[in-house]
Amino acid sequence: MDRPITVVCGFGRCGSSLVMQMLAAGGMPCVGEAPAYEIPEVMNLPASWEFLEELPGKAVKILDPHLNTPKPGLVYRFVWVDRHPGEQARSIAKFLQVISGMAPLTRNDRKKLQRSLRKDRPLCLNLLARLGGKPPLAIAFESILANPDVAGRRLSDFCGGLDSKAMAAVVRPRPPQCLPYMLEAELLKEAAS
Repeated sequence: MDRPITVVCGFGRCGSSLVMQMLAAGGMPCVGEAPAYEIPEVMNLPASWEFLEELPGKAVKILDPHLNTPKPGLVYRFVWVDRHPGEQARSIAKFLQVISGMAPLTRNDRKKLQRSLRKDRPLCLNLLARLGGKPPLAIAFESILANPDVAGRRLSDFCGGLDSKAMAAVVRPRPPQCLPYMLEAELLKEAAS
């Protein structure tokens, strides 16, 4: 049987970087660099499909798969990362403000973003089920934080025997709410010191 490409999906600020960190700790080769595991080729999907053909047995993060659609016909297993839409909208707003210097999003803008996240979720899950031949493993950011051991075991079972204890060990204890100091940039600073 072909080795599947493990694709970690969700919308921005869902916890996909954390899941990639868990997979890497568990022994799965991951594309991109920690802690974010983002690569420019993903932003060019579906135009840059060719790079996916080189990834059997590896994990790659693809956010917004309804826009950045993986190539049909390859062997995939999809992990979908959910987050409470209100907290996710707050985190997206914080990210945009910190990274791009945008003015803070208004409450109405965050509400529109929440509605968009809710509306697009079933479209993405249906697309991933069609591409993967079965429903994706859906895992909530909040459940990962609440019980990293269970999350590690679920990921290990789904991905074929990774080290679940090592995966659980990378989860930093924290509340699930959008926190003002939590961005990948802070994780990079910690790793450098």
